[in-house]
Amino acid sequence: EGKGNLAGGFAGKLLASAQHVKAGSLEATGLVGRFAVSTDRRRIQFTGRVLAERLLLAGNVLNRAAVRLKGSSSESFANVEAGWSMDAAVGKLLYGAARRLQGDGQFSLDATSQRLTAKLELEGARPAPKDQARLAAAIPHAAGTPVEPLLRQLRLAIAELGKGSVATAPLEYRASDGQRSLFVGPPTIIAASGVRLLGNGRGLVMPLDRGQGTFDGEFA
Repeated sequence: EGKGNLAGGFAGKLLASAQHVKAGSLEATGLVGRFAVSTDRRRIQFTGRVLAERLLLAGNVLNRAAVRLKGSSSESFANVEAGWSMDAAVGKLLYGAARRLQGDGQFSLDATSQRLTAKLELEGARPAPKDQARLAAAIPHAAGTPVEPLLRQLRLAIAELGKGSVATAPLEYRASDGQRSLFVGPPTIIAASGVRLLGNGRGLVMPLDRGQGTFDGEFA
């Protein structure tokens, strides 16, 4: 509802709700969106948030997700720009486990391309027990060598990961000229014990249509 000239000067509120929505591999239940909407020089301005009881994406489950949006769009929705932030409880992860997911970033869409950037943070992140055990078993003991105490400390640090860590990573999705790619920056992990794994570099580049993924990065 609202009032004013739709080409410029309109102001109103938008309420949208849906019990179930599916778009590709993304499914959402219990969706409610509330936005303030206005127009200026034939461009739509919007700000508000979307709540979802449950989000499912590629085997990952988020509960009580809240996404805040602020942006603008052309009349035909062919050109959209928005900033976003989110907060959700983690129900299930395809790899490992965590308590909470937070993130923020930007989204843009025009006639030829789409771009979504994100900086994600997982609170209470833990590797799956079997992956943690496999990683610890892969570290040699090197008994009697100068690196033995260093490797012992590394095994202890891996054991501490089960207590939960804070993991952050930048992501970017691009679609242009019929090509779609996902970029995942090297993560930074701070364990509950204070041990840090610091990532740097371009990270994982994954073509989603054709071609092979590559990784370029370093860790300290």
